[in-house]
Amino acid sequence: MFVNKKLLREELAKTVGFYQSNDINLPVISPSLSSSEFDRYVNEVHGLLTTENIQECQANFSRYNYPKYDSSLGYTEGDIVQDNGIVLEAIQNVPVGTALTDNSYWFELDNFNQYLYQKKLQGIDYTLNFIFDQKKIRNKVKSIYENIRLYDGTANYRDVVSNQNNFVGLRFRLKDDRDLLTIINQIGTHFSEAVSFNLYLYHSSQQAPIATIPINHTKAKSSQWTNQSDLNLRYVSDYHDAGGEYFLGYAQSELGTAQAYKMYSLDWYRGFECGSCSRSKEYWRNYSPWLDVSSFSIAESKFNVGVDLFDPQDVGITNDNNYGINVNITSKCDLTPFFLQEKQNMAESIKYATGLVIMQDMASNVRGSNGAANQVKQEANTQTVSVDGVNGTVFDMVKSNLRGLSFDLSGLQSECLACDDAKADIIQGTVTFR
Repeated sequence: MFVNKKLLREELAKTVGFYQSNDINLPVISPSLSSSEFDRYVNEVHGLLTTENIQECQANFSRYNYPKYDSSLGYTEGDIVQDNGIVLEAIQNVPVGTALTDNSYWFELDNFNQYLYQKKLQGIDYTLNFIFDQKKIRNKVKSIYENIRLYDGTANYRDVVSNQNNFVGLRFRLKDDRDLLTIINQIGTHFSEAVSFNLYLYHSSQQAPIATIPINHTKAKSSQWTNQSDLNLRYVSDYHDAGGEYFLGYAQSELGTAQAYKMYSLDWYRGFECGSCSRSKEYWRNYSPWLDVSSFSIAESKFNVGVDLFDPQDVGITNDNNYGINVNITSKCDLTPFFLQEKQNMAESIKYATGLVIMQDMASNVRGSNGAANQVKQEANTQTVSVDGVNGTVFDMVKSNLRGLSFDLSGLQSECLACDDAKADIIQGTVTFR
């Protein structure tokens, strides 16, 4: 459903904020918590949501498990780290090695600020959970295929690829699927000798390779698989233009006397027609609607391998070679990009949901027994439940706002959507929750 939920929560957290109090005796709210990309502030949800009342209900707060500070890393504005029990927020982009005591880069988050941050995340989760439950897509979003290889079977040991100082490998073209993610789980190699070299992954819109993958092939005349992580292919990405081509390849000059074995009966365009490779044909049927694969070759002299990109127009494309490479791939639905594009649409709902979860804490607060504290608790309890004959509570407003959300789903793959049901109106690809 979400391949990068951490990124999604961090980005959606920027949509809402909290007002700073003018009372110098109350906590100062951090820059990220006191700002909103779309002018949505949680305090607007109800008059009880003042800094003073919120502070009163956050005793016994359990700290969020923030990542430990690493002096060898740089940090982006809004990143939060902890060091020896102290939690700090980056208030601007932080260069590597910047001391945590440098107040021009770091803001220390007390318990109150950490509480607000966690409540904001809970409001985001509340909103997303409502959307998925109403649309009934929680159990519908699935992988298109999982852990399949491009081909299976035996290599032709009599058909080795001669090394001609070319950069060779596989070209991948993804279909127009902004909600699908193709993951390379493993890379298989098959060479005549043990050899170590680098594989490079290029995208046609980027000059530098987007990944460098060291390969240590230790088995002569045998296939070998190398596990991969974070090797993802997208049609739409923040890091390259939409569409385009991916090239996964290596320089033949790095192989020495080792040579790649070709696979029997390869046909990247039509699948595998031979009777002995029916499983490869089935693999091809699974991935070919979403992924085009072919082999490519270009002279190493035309560019600096591993440094810059060749001209994709100069590449020679064939349909019958694999250059000793195979990959194990998964294609799954990933709604992260879609919801990041819809974050302004969701900001009002997140504001109300965050206000609700804070007021639920107020309703169960055991701090204070004076008249004012009891009055806040009683009112918060009324506002956070559905009460017969009582309209316009925060609970009612949250549900009403969430049901009013409308998304244009027309660009999503049908495989990533639930079937229509009675709780949603679908008109020309737009869904509005009832």
